[in-house]
Amino acid sequence: MKPWETDIDNRHVKQFLEVYTGYFKKSPEIKGASISCDMAIYGEQGKMPVIIIGPRGGNIHSSDEWVLLEDIYSLTGLFAMMIQHHCGG
Repeated sequence: MKPWETDIDNRHVKQFLEVYTGYFKKSPEIKGASISCDMAIYGEQGKMPVIIIGPRGGNIHSSDEWVLLEDIYSLTGLFAMMIQHHCGG
């Protein structure tokens, strides 16, 4: 996949950063990811802003991949807040 970067000034990215900061009470670490994913398809061809966020863990995409349950729970709350914020609730 071709590299892709979403503009940090995109209104949806700013909205996400606002919700993230409000939910976790800290600013997120913003950096590039050294992985191949579908981000370029959604960004370049679909013209959609893309953010990669997920739980911490290890052995990604292997038979013994694992994630921290704590992150699954907190990300579920973050996604719910993002949906509520996005839908004007």
